[in-house]
Amino acid sequence: MAKKETIMSNIYKVNSLEDYKKQREKKEGLKNIFLERIDLKKSREETVEQLISALKKNGWKFKEEGK
Repeated sequence: MAKKETIMSNIYKVNSLEDYKKQREKKEGLKNIFLERIDLKKSREETVEQLISALKKNGWKFKEEGK
C-alpha cells in the first residue's frame, strides 16, 4: 500500500503546462530549471540525442567519450 500512496502523491491536476510547473514547484519546493517535451515514439538513439540536445541547450556540458 505504501508504494501506491507514493505514486498517487505525484499526480497533479492541471489545466496548462504553467499550472503544472507552479503546482509542482509549490508541492516539492524545487524550482524547475527547464522543461522540455520528449517524443517517446522515436527510437532509443533518437530519444537519447533529443535528451542530450535539451540538456546542452540549457547549459549542461558533457565530457567526450573515450577521453
